[in-house]
Parts: sequence; C-alpha cells; structure tokens
Amino acid sequence: MTTGMDRLVAAINGDDCDRAPVFSIMLDQGARELGISLEAYYSRGDHVAEGQLRLRDKYGYDNLWCLFYVGKEAELLGCKKILFASDGPPMSVIWLLGN
Repeated sequence: MTTGMDRLVAAINGDDCDRAPVFSIMLDQGARELGISLEAYYSRGDHVAEGQLRLRDKYGYDNLWCLFYVGKEAELLGCKKILFASDGPPMSVIWLLGN
C-alpha cells in the first residue's frame, strides 16, 4: 500500500506514483469530527491529534497538520484572551479590537 509519505517522496524525486499527494488544510473541522467545541478541541493536543487522524481517515488525504489556531502565537507573545467562536476560528482579543 502506498502511503502519503511515499507519494510525497515520489513527487519530490520526480518518480512515478499512484497519484499526486493531496494536502488538505482542515484544522478546526477536527473539533466537529470529535463532537466538541473549538475551545475544548484546542485545549488538548491529544484532541487535535485525534481530530486530524479521523479527518485523514475519512477523506483520504496524505498529510496531517500539527498546527493549532493562529491565536496560539498571540498567546505566546502575551495576549491574555482568546475568543472561541462556536462556528469559526478562534480570535485574539487584541486583533478583534484593533489594538
């Protein structure tokens, strides 16, 4: 069986493969796949990992993302509050207020 890594290496090397590697950018959708809120999803790395594995298995693409939400970097730089929407990506309060 050809793996996503096999496809990526073949593409990089210009070798033949069963198909081109498919990279999907599904981040927040993992929360819905697990049936939990975005805040609960992003609060634990194991939730993100499980959500990403389920999405890859469900849709058959070749990559896994280890990314969290963009606001995570803002938190690391001192942002004190992240707003978790029920139907959209988390936002840094400082970005929302334009400060």
